[in-house]
Amino acid sequence: MPKSDLADTVRDDIADLMAENSLLREELARLRGALDRLPVGLYQATPDGTPLYANAAAQDILDRVGDETAARLTTAIREAEDEDGCQSDDAAEDGNGRTAGAGTLASREAVWQSHDGRTHHIDESLRVIRPADGGPAYYEAALEDITDRRRTEAALRASEELYRLLVEHSPAGILLLNDESRMVYVSPELCRIMGRDRSEAIGTRFTDWLHPDGVTDVVSRYERRQAGETVPDRYDTVAIHADGTPRLISINATAFQTSDGSMRTVAQVLDITDRNKAEQALRDYTEALEVRNAELDAFADSVAHDLKNPLSTIIGFAEALLEALDEFTPDEIERVLTSISSMGRKMDSIIEEMLLFARIRQKAVDPTPINMRVIVENALDRLESTRAKYDGRIVMPSHWPMALGYGPWVEEVWANYISNALKYGGTPPVITLGSSLNEDGQVRFWVRDNGNGVEPERQATLFDGNKAELLASAKGYGLGLSIVKRIVTKLGGAVAVESTGHPGEGSVFSFTLPAATLAAT
Repeated sequence: MPKSDLADTVRDDIADLMAENSLLREELARLRGALDRLPVGLYQATPDGTPLYANAAAQDILDRVGDETAARLTTAIREAEDEDGCQSDDAAEDGNGRTAGAGTLASREAVWQSHDGRTHHIDESLRVIRPADGGPAYYEAALEDITDRRRTEAALRASEELYRLLVEHSPAGILLLNDESRMVYVSPELCRIMGRDRSEAIGTRFTDWLHPDGVTDVVSRYERRQAGETVPDRYDTVAIHADGTPRLISINATAFQTSDGSMRTVAQVLDITDRNKAEQALRDYTEALEVRNAELDAFADSVAHDLKNPLSTIIGFAEALLEALDEFTPDEIERVLTSISSMGRKMDSIIEEMLLFARIRQKAVDPTPINMRVIVENALDRLESTRAKYDGRIVMPSHWPMALGYGPWVEEVWANYISNALKYGGTPPVITLGSSLNEDGQVRFWVRDNGNGVEPERQATLFDGNKAELLASAKGYGLGLSIVKRIVTKLGGAVAVESTGHPGEGSVFSFTLPAATLAAT
């Protein structure tokens, strides 16, 4: 063969070899890429511990724990190989007469410590690759970091233990029924409530523990719930204690579907026998208290009437003395008797308020549409002398909305609010009356003054009757506002006061009543 032809042949062979090497390198790169994407680490080393290969997952694990761990892996494989003492079962002869084996020597979970002191749980699968002569070619370890899995399992066990403790120590009895209405779990508290042992409960029907009169209803609820129908979760029934005594129990049951599609019912059971007895005793006491309160109302009404007659006489004599007595100077007589008359009338007014308070508690009324303009004008007529005394100016709206109420009582509310505004308003008092329709169907009526207002700390208790004496001694208002609250509450409304408590900014006293119509009067 000519030298030129030989050279061409060599060049062609070299080109073919280079092409084959390129393909091999590409295939090797693809293989390494696939191995690097594996979630499991793959580590290979020579018997003397020299690393041959580690994919990305293995390298990540080794980077965290250091090179000494890689050496420990080699030692572990060698020890496992010595214990195994024979060639791998899956050894096979290749085309060149060499045996290639890849038998697993050990699969275990190891605890590794990282550089930062944290503990890692690593699942190790160790094996040795042997050539035909039986000598080790290289060691291989498959590594998987299962730390998160172990933490999850530990958290799950802790959660299960927590829920077990919650159920076992729950103050309510807990039971679980299968789709045949048989108990598959009962808590210690349920056994205590029923006076029975857990062993005699499992597998039996809960209805076997109930009073016969209530079984039909309980079974019906259970079957409807199992069928997916919405039924009340909570109901009361009577169970029979192991000693034969009836116990009133409250059951709160919920049905759910398990992962295999079967239905289960979990129920909470409370023994409410003692509570029911206590509630009945409270109802009996409340009824007795209502009777005593009625007697007290009658007594207060009687006392008020008994006081009213002599007070009327005192007022009459005082007014007569103003006309007849001449032993003192006219100015002295007028001053003394005017004081007597004023105090007498004040006591008379208090008695009237007490009588009204008693009537409010006793009398039942049906609210009807009321003409608020007429009612307000009646209240103003009653207070004309007070308005003149304080030189007050009262501003009224041109229209009033119709509301539901009881005229005589509502007039007392207006009279109280306006009277207080005249007495404790500005100098002179300027009073504005008004109303507005709320979104909840209530009409809000209000009285605004220009006085010093009410301190914020007093506003919360201003309408409380048991604070009347304190409020009266502090600055007026007193018993009248407690009566106002009683009236408005009984008519289906509410009272309120708005004030900053700053001098000159005044207060707004309001009350609400159910709206009748928006027609103006």
